[in-house]
Amino acid sequence: MKAQLNRRCGLIGGRLSRAAEKFGMNEQNGALGDAPSDSSKRLAEVKEMPTLAIRLRPKSSVGAWLSSDTLFGSICWAIRLTEDEQVLRQWLDRCQSDPSKWVLSSAFPFFDTDKSLHFLPKPLTLNLDVEMVALVAGNDRKKLLVTMGQAKAKSKCAYISETLFASAAKGELKERDLLEKVLSGEIEIRGGFILTKSEANLLPKRLWSTTDIQHTVIDRVLTSGAEGLLYFDTEHFFGNRVGLFFLLRCPEDFPIDSVVRFGEHDGLGGNRSVGKGHFELRKQPADDWLAQLQPGEGNAVVLLPTAPQEAASLTLTILFIG
Repeated sequence: MKAQLNRRCGLIGGRLSRAAEKFGMNEQNGALGDAPSDSSKRLAEVKEMPTLAIRLRPKSSVGAWLSSDTLFGSICWAIRLTEDEQVLRQWLDRCQSDPSKWVLSSAFPFFDTDKSLHFLPKPLTLNLDVEMVALVAGNDRKKLLVTMGQAKAKSKCAYISETLFASAAKGELKERDLLEKVLSGEIEIRGGFILTKSEANLLPKRLWSTTDIQHTVIDRVLTSGAEGLLYFDTEHFFGNRVGLFFLLRCPEDFPIDSVVRFGEHDGLGGNRSVGKGHFELRKQPADDWLAQLQPGEGNAVVLLPTAPQEAASLTLTILFIG
């Protein structure tokens, strides 16, 4: 069963990759190709499904970051073990339908203040190039060195606050605007995050810490460690009020309640048997929150590592890959 499940997951990943190739980005302006005639109908079917935010509050360290493929595998095994194999096969078939009946994102961080502050992947449209850095710095050599330093720090950031993400999606925040606001102090870079100054004042210096933990293999014959049996595992330790969330769009008959309960019991990700990857899971509607992140005309937001087939129903000038 495990080999079959892995093959089915691979088919789904391959299907997304083929969709990305079929509707490949235009080299001139990053636009996707024209949509097929029935794509608007498929997109409407997807939009009718509710979207949930599954919030994960860490109860232990996490061995590996929860990407969408890891979460997909965990959900499939939860369905297999709480329902049965036939139910899982049905949902795998529905996942491969056109349009897919359930999709999910990778896990992204959030921080609890009076109101939760969510972070999303940095949009590709905010990536800076050498020409833009030189344009902002002008002929001032000192300013050029400062600008290059800030541009380098920004390039290392993986996440951006939901406020700035929404501005970028609407086309209100361009790469030059971002760099100029970072130089003026209106926008700050902290611990791999890009956020406004007011948001930065609410956050600690670091939301989580990543470190390598040393382990050793026990020789079953010698019943002790031996030379060459040391190895290291990378672990993430989260601070107080820090958690993860991922988005799941699915029909109402999806067994999300049993998936959530099983996830709390069994954990997510690797090394669960030794206490890693355990969370408190809660689901909540996300459609109202997502409405604030709607892109402006001619733009699109894609929180996937590949371009999904549904995105082909628009002619896009901006593509966000998360």
